[in-house]
Amino acid sequence: MLVDLVSAQTRDGVRLDGTFRKPAQEQASQLGVDVVILHHGVGGNFYHPGMFDAYSDALLDVGCAVLRVNNRTRPREPGAVWDIVRQWLAAV
Repeated sequence: MLVDLVSAQTRDGVRLDGTFRKPAQEQASQLGVDVVILHHGVGGNFYHPGMFDAYSDALLDVGCAVLRVNNRTRPREPGAVWDIVRQWLAAV
């Protein structure tokens, strides 16, 4: 599996990492969207094996790119509360 490693830096200096995969062949997405963002819950990470592997493969098979990303954490505050998806969209 070939992936592009991507990262985005938030305005307050937090680096967020992830991967971006395109379908193997140039084809129009059969889903009506070009990319799906797979964003794990508070206790995970983008590279942990699990259901995202199966989701990624299925999405790629129908011509949809996949962005798997980490969320952020701030001291003393829950991380997922502060995620802003547009920071990831600007990174790919």
